[in-house]
Amino acid sequence: MWQVLVANLAVVSLFVSSWNHAQHWLNGCPERLRVIAFAGFMGAGTLASMLLSVQLREGVFVDLRSSLISISAFFGGPLGAVVVGGMAAAFRATVGGSGVWAGLGVIALTAFIGLAGRRGLKGREPTLRQLAVLSAAIAATAMVTIALIEVTSTQPARPWLVVSVAALNFAATLMAGFVIRQGRKWAMESDLLKAAFRGSPDFQYIKDEQSRFVAVNQTVATYNGFPDPEQMRGKSDLDIAPADRAEALMAMERHLLSTGEGIRDFEEMVEDPVGGARWFATSKSPIRNAEGAIIGLAGVTRDVTAYKKLQKELNAKSDQFLYALREMSDGLVMFDQDGVLVLCNDRYRDFFPLTASVRQPGVHIRSILAAVVQTREQVGIPGTGAETWIDEVVDSLKVRGEQEVRLFDGRWMSIRTRPTREGMAMVVVSDITRIKQAEVTAVGVRDRLKALASTDSLTGVLNRRAFDQTLEAELARGARARTPVSLLMIDVDHFKAYNDTYGHPAGDECLRAVSRCLKKFTRRGGDTVARYGGEEFAVVMAQTNEASAQIAAEKLRMSVRKLELPHKGSNKGLVTISVGVATAVPGDRDVRPTELITRADRALYEAKQAGRDRVSYWSTGDSQDRPVQAARDGS
Repeated sequence: MWQVLVANLAVVSLFVSSWNHAQHWLNGCPERLRVIAFAGFMGAGTLASMLLSVQLREGVFVDLRSSLISISAFFGGPLGAVVVGGMAAAFRATVGGSGVWAGLGVIALTAFIGLAGRRGLKGREPTLRQLAVLSAAIAATAMVTIALIEVTSTQPARPWLVVSVAALNFAATLMAGFVIRQGRKWAMESDLLKAAFRGSPDFQYIKDEQSRFVAVNQTVATYNGFPDPEQMRGKSDLDIAPADRAEALMAMERHLLSTGEGIRDFEEMVEDPVGGARWFATSKSPIRNAEGAIIGLAGVTRDVTAYKKLQKELNAKSDQFLYALREMSDGLVMFDQDGVLVLCNDRYRDFFPLTASVRQPGVHIRSILAAVVQTREQVGIPGTGAETWIDEVVDSLKVRGEQEVRLFDGRWMSIRTRPTREGMAMVVVSDITRIKQAEVTAVGVRDRLKALASTDSLTGVLNRRAFDQTLEAELARGARARTPVSLLMIDVDHFKAYNDTYGHPAGDECLRAVSRCLKKFTRRGGDTVARYGGEEFAVVMAQTNEASAQIAAEKLRMSVRKLELPHKGSNKGLVTISVGVATAVPGDRDVRPTELITRADRALYEAKQAGRDRVSYWSTGDSQDRPVQAARDGS
C-alpha cells in the first residue's frame, strides 16, 4: 500500500513539474485559455492519481486526488475547479462502487476548500503560510474521511493509515502549491528580463558556440529586416552580412570563444543599405556554464555614428554639432588638454542635478569633482583621501576606458572616456539604471535558489544535503589542521506521541522552536545546525574536543527543557531532547563522515535507551569504542 501511495505522490510531482515547464509555451495566450490548459494538466494528474488508488475495500479507494483538485481551484479559480472537479467526478462515477457518493462528496468539498482559500487571497500571490493552511485543510479532510471509513469497516482500525494518507495529502498539496507559486513568480521575473532585453535601443544578442544567434532583441531584428526576432534564431553573420565582413566578425568571435578574451568597444564602419556609413561600437563577452566552460557569447552593439560625425565636424559645423548634442539621449562633454570643460549638452547636466550649476564651459574638472565630493552626489567616494580620488579621475581623461558609477538617488551611469589625438577628451554618459536593476534581479533569483537548495523549509536551518557537505568539509579541514571535530546528534523525545497528542501543525511549531533554541546556543563561528531528518537535528562543531562538546551538548539539553513546552505524551511532562556526541580527533584513523555519524547515532541510541532527556557520548579513549552515558541527565 505504501508503494502505491508514494507512487501517487510521484505522479502529483510529475504533473506539477510538467505544467511548470509547459506553461512558458502559453505566453501571450488569453488568460482564460491559460487557466483551461492549467486545469487540463491538473485534471490529467488527478486521473492518473485515481488510476493508482489503493482499494481499502469493495468500491472504496484512497489516493491523492484532493491535492490537485484543491490546487486547481486555488490557482485556477471557479473555471479550474469546474474542469478538474468535473473530470474527477466523471471518472469516479464511471468506476462506481459502494463509495461513489462519498468520493463525489470529497471531490466537491476539496474544490470548495480551494476556492475558499483563493477568495482569501484577494488577488494577491499566496504566502507559504497560506499554502500550509490550505494543505492542512486538505490533510484534515483526508484524515476525517479515512477515519470514518476505518470506523465503519469490519476490519481492525489502522491509525497509521489515517495519519499516512493525511500526511501524504498535506505534502502533495504543499509541494504542488509551492512549485506552482514559484513557477509563476519565476515566469513573471523572466518576462520582465525578456522585456528589458527586447526593448533596449541598443543591439543586444546572444550566440552559441558556432556563432549562431540564440536570441536577439527587436532592434537587431528590425535592422536586419526581420519583423520577428525569432526569425533570426539559428542564423549567423554569414546569413545577414556581406561575406568579407561576416568572415571578419566570425574570426573575432572564434578567438573570443577559444581564449575567453572579451571584445571591448570594437568600432567599425558599416555601409548603410541606402549608401551611407554607420559606425558601431561592439562589446562581446563569453558566456560560461556552471563548470566554467565557454558555451556562447553575449554582445551589445551601439550605434555611435553621431559621435563619429561630431568628432569630424566639430570645428567646421558647430551649429549642427550643438543641435545633435541637444537631441542626444546620452550626456556628452568635451575637456581640453588642460582638463577644462569646453562643451557639454543639457542631458549631461540633467544627469547630475546636485552639481549641474558647476558643470559649465570654462570650469576645470577638478572644480567639478570637488563639488561632487562636497555634495556626495556619487556613491563610493572615500571619506578621507578625496584628493587622491580626484587625481585618479583627472588622469583617466588621458586613457580610453569605461566605468559605471552609482549616484545618490540610486541611478547608475556608464561613463565612457575617449581621448583624441589632439589631447582632448570626450566623455559620454549613459543612464544604465534599468540594466543594473535587471542584473540585481537576476542575482537575487540566483541567491534565492541557492538558499532554497541548502535550507530546510520548515525550520530554517541547513537541510540534510547541506549538512553532509558541511560535515565532510569540516572533517577534511580538521584533518589538515590536526584539530578535533565534534558531532552532536539530537532527537526530540517522544515526538510521535507529541504529534498524536497535539497534531502535526503543533508538531511543526515544536520543531521550529527546538531549531531556534539550537541556533541560539550554537552561535560560535565553527558551529553548524542542520535538520537531519524528521525530528532529528545535528550540530557540527569545528575545533571542538570531547570535553567541550559534552559541555555544549548538556547546555543544549537544558536550554530545550527551559523552553517548558508541555508534552503530555512524555513522562517528563515537557518537550526534551536526547543527545549523542562523537568526536573525531587528529590521528583517529582519518574518520569519514559516515563513521562519525554512526558513532554519534549509537551514542544517541544509548541516551534514548537509558531513559531519554540525556547526553551520551562516544568515548574514543574507551578500549571497547562504545557509547558512554554522561553523568548528567534529566532524571
